[in-house]
Amino acid sequence: MNEWLSACAALASLAALGRWARAVPTRAWGEEAGTPRTRRAALAAVLATLALQVTAAAMAAGPAAAAALVPAAWMVLGWGLTLAMNQWPQGSLRWARRLGDAGLLGCALGIGAALLAH
Repeated sequence: MNEWLSACAALASLAALGRWARAVPTRAWGEEAGTPRTRRAALAAVLATLALQVTAAAMAAGPAAAAALVPAAWMVLGWGLTLAMNQWPQGSLRWARRLGDAGLLGCALGIGAALLAH
């Protein structure tokens, strides 16, 4: 269960990275950027995702592991998403959001299961 919850916590970063990539100007999308309202919504999604990730990772492996896992997942998966968006902008963003949403759902289910077990 702990490995599954840790993997979900790592995957969840793709949900926020995908939303942020759509809200700011990137080379993959051209100079087009989201509105300030879109950027605020993306920032709120990033903060909510971080809170969920840290909670899930801390429940799975403790606070020290959460302090290492979450930034590492953001760096590694963000790097991978950037590379993929330069080659396949539409498909990579679509799959990043799907995998990220699956990670968010896994985090929520894992946290709920852990709370019900106690």
